Amino acid sequence: MRHYRLVTFIEDNISRLEPEVKEFSRRFHEGSPQNSALLNALSNKLRGMYKFFDPVIASTIIQSFLAFIDACILENRRDYETMPQSAGGERWARYIRSKNGIPDGYALFNFPMDIFPDASSYLQIIPDLGDIIIFGNDVLS
Repeated sequence: MRHYRLVTFIEDNISRLEPEVKEFSRRFHEGSPQNSALLNALSNKLRGMYKFFDPVIASTIIQSFLAFIDACILENRRDYETMPQSAGGERWARYIRSKNGIPDGYALFNFPMDIFPDASSYLQIIPDLGDIIIFGNDVLS
């Protein structure tokens, strides 16, 4: 199963998967097996990023997916669902979208190391590609 199918499945089924997903980041960092085959598959895909990307780029991709997992968990919490918007909280929706939309990860997937060995040739476009990804997703979904 491709990574985007894995994350779509996780996002769409977070209520059912929440006990296992809550442990994902900790288990990932410990190098422990995940509590489900689905999460093991995602963990293995993320660990494999170092084969295709510069170490810093691979790490950024992994961090982006870990932030996605945390955002899914947060959005599923009852206190999140009932959280009133406070003064000064206007940017919250954009912030959480920058986590659950995986913009850096998906933007960086376009630049594998064997084709783009020099990260300086594309790094400055990553924020713009990320915006296209999250806003395009919002329009299409």
